Amino acid sequence: MTARPGFSVSPQMSDLSKIVDLSALAQTAARLEGKTAVVTGGTRGIGRALVELFHRHGADVVFTGRNETSGAQVARETGTAFFAADVADADATERLIEFCKARNGRIDILVNNAGHSAPRDSVLEFKDADLNVMIDVHVRAPWRMIAATAPLMAKAGGGSIINIASLAAHRVGANSIAYALAKAALVHLTRHAAAALGKDRIRVNSVSPGYIDTAIHTAGLTDDPDRQQMYAEAIARFHSVKQAVPMIAKAEDVAALCLYLASDDSRFMSGADLLLEGASMWGQVAR
Repeated sequence: MTARPGFSVSPQMSDLSKIVDLSALAQTAARLEGKTAVVTGGTRGIGRALVELFHRHGADVVFTGRNETSGAQVARETGTAFFAADVADADATERLIEFCKARNGRIDILVNNAGHSAPRDSVLEFKDADLNVMIDVHVRAPWRMIAATAPLMAKAGGGSIINIASLAAHRVGANSIAYALAKAALVHLTRHAAAALGKDRIRVNSVSPGYIDTAIHTAGLTDDPDRQQMYAEAIARFHSVKQAVPMIAKAEDVAALCLYLASDDSRFMSGADLLLEGASMWGQVAR
């Protein structure tokens, strides 16, 4: 990690790459061989990292996105299948399931990753439209996807469903209450689904990431690459000082945890919500 003026990188952070080599994941034995995975919102950030890692581990990956140009490019670069869809659209979900049935007749892994940027609000700034969007994307869409894919998983003898939630589901004081409420509902949906689907050997878990270094945090702030980098470093530093672990998490860190949940290595884990936030939940750490 290269420091810019005004952004101090601790020795621990700069040396982390010597300790943790995420690329080594791709060199291990394929853990998803013979499985079909569906990833919603797979064109960038965490979604793209999931698509790449699952494919490297042997899965036949189908991913969704709203941007057809980006989706087609990711599909070419990763050797996976893109299905253009807004998962908040019920008809699009039905078409996606039919596409998967026609492709190979099964779905073994579902990752509900598609999300929407959080609107700024407060307790005294209630906005119906913002709340509806958050619920549509982060609750209704995952629930609909779970209901649609579970029968296929049951027919195949089981499966793994992973919901990408957020640290915001566990904290107060966020800039978007609507987003936090929707993600909290997604965590609880995970528990309900785990209890209902366990008899069919379908495991349902969620991951609640804290700050993850992706382009979404600087999108729309500026078109200047240098300023984007400056903003990204400032935002990363703001979050890193709240963590006990001296590093900035990447999309690949989330994907690595999801690989564990998708694989048979986690065959007895269901109904869990896994925090991936460098212990920032437990208070600010003095540097």
